Amino acid sequence: MNAKIFLLAGAALLVAQSAGAATTPKISGKYNFSMSEFCQPVIDPWPNGSSVLYDGYRSATTAVADFDSSSAKVSATGETLSGNVIVSNSAAGTMTASPYTLSGSYSNTATTLTLDGAVYQVDYKYVLKGLARSFHFYTTATEGGGVTAANCALEGNASMEK
Repeated sequence: MNAKIFLLAGAALLVAQSAGAATTPKISGKYNFSMSEFCQPVIDPWPNGSSVLYDGYRSATTAVADFDSSSAKVSATGETLSGNVIVSNSAAGTMTASPYTLSGSYSNTATTLTLDGAVYQVDYKYVLKGLARSFHFYTTATEGGGVTAANCALEGNASMEK
């Protein structure tokens, strides 16, 4: 008898877990939003070449994003600090601050977040009653081709404002 109860409880747990895994949390409301992008510099020949083909790129963005689930639109305003990774004699190498804005559509699934056409992998960190209270998103890209290709990574976090 106890074995039957144990097996039924285990089966119920598996059904609940698989149903939860298929559920897509809703992203809606205002979130504190941060993103970081890093593109590797390209040096030729690698590893101790004398020619820098691409100085690399680094940026950090902080913003407040408003996700309107009824219209599937997102808007964000904030600031980005960005500049080259390698500073050479021929480059100023200064970091610059500039306004950040985002205005476009968004959608999400259990594993992806699409912001204004860009697709990211997403990990939901805290979900309460089906609403994503915080999540992490990331993607990789290759800029350019051949010997000048730069591998880039972008990751971000969002936490709902209270």
